[in-house]
Amino acid sequence: MGAPRAAARAVRALGLFLWDFVVGDDWTAAVGVTALLVLARVTGAWWLLPPAVLAVLALTLIRARRAATPTLRARPAATRTGRPVEGGPSPQ
Repeated sequence: MGAPRAAARAVRALGLFLWDFVVGDDWTAAVGVTALLVLARVTGAWWLLPPAVLAVLALTLIRARRAATPTLRARPAATRTGRPVEGGPSPQ
């Protein structure tokens, strides 16, 4: 009885590892690469994979950087200079 349970646990652990490894933090990259693999298999255009994967990677990095970097556009124009706005809150 212990061996089947251990095997089931091992299969589940492997599945969870693969999910975390492939999907990770950005599921859109995993979907994009999977779609590219299917497209290459169907059309036989395997040579498109390297530049297409690089494009997916670039888009993923752009999205991650935008999400992690505060933008200047999010603040009012007058506070970009570091000077307080007339009648506005004082800097702390």
